[in-house]
Amino acid sequence: MNGEYNQMKKERLRINYLDIAKAIAIFLVILGHSTTSTEWTLLRKILYSFHMPLFFAVSGVFVRTHVSSGYGWDHWKDFIVRNLKSLVFPYFAMAIIYSGVLHLAVPEILYGSWQMLKQAETLTSLWFLVCLFCARIMMEFVLMSSKKFPKIDRHLYAGIAAVVALIISFNLPAVEKGYPWCFNSAFTALACMLTGYALKDFLLKFQDNKTPVHLAGFLISAGLFAAGVLIQGEDIQIVKFHSNVLGNPFWFLYMAISGSAMALFLACALYKILSKKQENIVCRSLIWIGQNTKGIYLVHKPFHQDFIMIVLASLGMNRLSPLTGLLGSAITLPVSCVITGLINKYIPQIFGNFPETKKAEA
Repeated sequence: MNGEYNQMKKERLRINYLDIAKAIAIFLVILGHSTTSTEWTLLRKILYSFHMPLFFAVSGVFVRTHVSSGYGWDHWKDFIVRNLKSLVFPYFAMAIIYSGVLHLAVPEILYGSWQMLKQAETLTSLWFLVCLFCARIMMEFVLMSSKKFPKIDRHLYAGIAAVVALIISFNLPAVEKGYPWCFNSAFTALACMLTGYALKDFLLKFQDNKTPVHLAGFLISAGLFAAGVLIQGEDIQIVKFHSNVLGNPFWFLYMAISGSAMALFLACALYKILSKKQENIVCRSLIWIGQNTKGIYLVHKPFHQDFIMIVLASLGMNRLSPLTGLLGSAITLPVSCVITGLINKYIPQIFGNFPETKKAEA
């Protein structure tokens, strides 16, 4: 019994550091939104080269293979309903809230590409929800198909499938108004998620290493990432994950892998250092942020771009300066956390969280 408890405790500790990695990622997303979609500063190019691949890769780590229950009708019914609730419902709810009922552009919202969301004058960040929904459906099919090849390790199978998904992604033709529900971006998201799943055992275990190992890994990956930035210079490619504009395949993979590794090693080191003191408030706060990234992602952008950054600019600060972006993001994150916490408490359904009602005991 104690052995089982200790194993569960270890699994929870390993997941905690991944929550911190998600907290780092959401801060980088906010920082990337310090400028508008037409303002591409060097900092924004750097952030966009890896923060979304990191998000999707970590999501892939949490995906489970249903070995015992299989992939029958009951599984698929539960799976589809669960993802409709958690991703599709908040997509439509937030699209309506941000566009306003009187100005609701139904066809554009139903189409669901980033371009159409922009045309609908609603929150363009909603592309992430429908993209993730499509990627999750495709990933479930990949995991189901792996059972047809029992001699191939499922993690290796996921790695092979990730390569195939990325090849498909890079060869899809561009469409002016984007693909319905960001289906093209979903292949890239699928590749990232499958990569996270393929490395699942490794990612869950390297938390057990000593802090110096994590710091060394951070420095090495940060060095490789910085080298990529320096080599590309001012001409560093613009990655628009939402429209599947990925640029050169080599540089996309190089920056995504080294940047994600940098964030993961940093998350490991932070967790090791912060969790030494029991009930460390910083550690618990980062974990909470990592567990609530969807809500923070959905509420931060208008407040950040249309209020905080404008106020800072009115105070004489350069809106395109990295320091202004850092200050604005540092203000926006805690405010977004408060808003997210209130919504989770009173109307969690908006974020796709449907608390199960307890059945009365007979």
